[in-house]
Amino acid sequence: MSKQEKIAEIPEIIAYARVSTVEQSQNSHALEQQIARLKSTGVELVLVDVESGFRERFG
Repeated sequence: MSKQEKIAEIPEIIAYARVSTVEQSQNSHALEQQIARLKSTGVELVLVDVESGFRERFG
């Protein structure tokens, strides 16, 4: 595969979805909703994170 072919496969629109707790991602479906909204706007790749920054800032 040539360099140009590899570059052509890279998604043009990348976004980031994040929730602070596992409960938010599972029980409230907040993460699923964020991903759906991003994809509905044309996002091709969604990077996902489920983690709280609380300990890092205050722990």
